[in-house]
Formats: sequence, C-alpha cells, structure tokens
Amino acid sequence: MRGQLKAAGLSIDADALGYAVERLGSDRGVTRLEIEKLALYAMGEMAVTEAHVAAVLGDESELRMDSALDAAGEGDFVRLDKELTRLWAAGTSPVLLMRQALGHFQRLLMLRAQIEDGADASSSLKKLRPPLHFSREASFRGQLARWSPTRLEEALNLLYEGEAMTKTTAIPAEAVSSRALLSVAALAKAAR
Repeated sequence: MRGQLKAAGLSIDADALGYAVERLGSDRGVTRLEIEKLALYAMGEMAVTEAHVAAVLGDESELRMDSALDAAGEGDFVRLDKELTRLWAAGTSPVLLMRQALGHFQRLLMLRAQIEDGADASSSLKKLRPPLHFSREASFRGQLARWSPTRLEEALNLLYEGEAMTKTTAIPAEAVSSRALLSVAALAKAAR
C-alpha cells in the first residue's frame, strides 16, 4: 500500500495505514483498486489521513451502527431515533445491531472497570483493540464518564434480553432492537 501511495506522491501515517488495512479485503485486485481510489481522493495533499480512509473505505452501515450506539450511550434519543430509522431503511440486521451494541457496552464496561482500578482513561483507550476510530473518541470518553459499572451491567442485561427476543418471539425484530436501545438511552439519560 505504501509503495502504491508513494508512487502517487503521497505518504500515509501508521494510524491511517492501520485503519485502511482493517477496511481492505483479501482480494488483491479489489485492494489495488481501492488504494487507487484512495490516492485519487487524497490528490493534492501531502499525506493520506484517517479522514481520507474513512471517506473512501469506510463501511457506511458500520458507521451508522456506531453512530446509533454512541447516541444510545450518550442518552441522545433524537439522534438514536434518526440513526435507527436509517439503519432499518438500509436493511440492517437487527440481530447484527444487537451484537454490535453488546460489544460496544462490553468495551465500555471493561474500560470503566480498568478506570475504577486506577488506570488512566487515555492510556486505556489507546490500548483498545481494534482501536476506536478517531471520530468516535470524544463520544466514547463522554460515555466512560457517564456510565458506572453497575449501570453498564443493567444496559448489557437489556441488550442480552433484546437479542434473545429478536430470535425467539414473533415481535418484529426492528421493534425489539429499537426498544432495547431506547431503554439503554434512558439509562444513560438518568446517569447524568
């Protein structure tokens, strides 16, 4: 990748390179075309940044899911409702969204526990694997400050129940997932 970008007169820093590698598949032909697209997008710049990579290689549905999960974690009902509407319109799987939500809140609980044990929030965030996208860092920090371990466990229970209900009841899965995330947002709002 570096060689192909260098041939186009561009450099790429380690963070942007790591982010790009996460987004690229294993098909060499497709990867080559994606790198060419990235080079064209960044033309006129000195270096390819994470913002360039996100704009060109970012997975739209994943970004929308992250935005919905951040809205739930922040207690932002309006943004959460908008993002859920977009996700359902795009055909996103409710089960996949519930799994992503579980992962999101498990990461928050893990970091919150480290902080409770005396770890520094900044260094704990930098050690996350896979790393957080730079555009989500401020939101994630705010969520860490908002949530206690006990509240996070409550949120995870709501999400586990929501995931189970999407698979075992006749209730529309989108409605179950939306209700679970709105309940989590209510917990976040009460944590203020």
